[in-house]
Amino acid sequence: MERYRALGYPIEYHHRTNRHGFKAGALSGRLETATGEFVAVFDADFCPPADFLMPHHPSLSPTPRWAWCRRAGATSTAIITSSPKLEAMLLDGHFILEHGARSRAGYFFNFNGTAGILRRAMIDDAGGWQHDTLTEDSDLSYRAQLKGWRFVYLPGLDCPSELPVDIHGFPGASNRGWAKGLTQVCKKLLPRLLRADLPKRVKAEAILHLTPNITYPLMIVVSALMLPVMIVRFYMGVVADGVHSTCR
Repeated sequence: MERYRALGYPIEYHHRTNRHGFKAGALSGRLETATGEFVAVFDADFCPPADFLMPHHPSLSPTPRWAWCRRAGATSTAIITSSPKLEAMLLDGHFILEHGARSRAGYFFNFNGTAGILRRAMIDDAGGWQHDTLTEDSDLSYRAQLKGWRFVYLPGLDCPSELPVDIHGFPGASNRGWAKGLTQVCKKLLPRLLRADLPKRVKAEAILHLTPNITYPLMIVVSALMLPVMIVRFYMGVVADGVHSTCR
């Protein structure tokens, strides 16, 4: 860093002394000193290529495709060795299929806050980074798109990242961010989304995108209903056998 700073690049390193707002608070705090038109966000486990800004000028708000530094795993235990490969398959489906399809069709989709480029004007217009949900990236994405901004997914722009080598680390991220965080965004923005002047197909897909985790409590209800249904079926079977015996 010192080398590039000596060459004249305006590089700064900031370390927060508090965790107020967590990641959203850190991003919001850095915007106070940032002067660029565009903001690139990368988590510490990402290794973006040196020329990631050159081939794709971010005329809108592009989200790159995640690539994987350690897809095959690195340990000897069978289930752990296979876990990065399984994780990569699941995440490839999310990014290549879901993000790609939503971007091409003009639907809403969420900027994944671990890697991407945003316009500073878009962040400010949408209300800035807010920390009242676990998924500040999805929250900002939907607020910006409700304001009329468009997000673009670039499958040809790969940004390698690390995958958890332990299969137990993957469900934790899924539960915390993808389930609880998305549900919080749904509770926060669903009324605004329902009132928005949007095409019905866009609105319907956005609602489905924000409410997938409602299926889990519904599964509990269905499971609970299985017991009375089994009792009724058993009782009807007994009655039917009794009627059949009487007729004979």
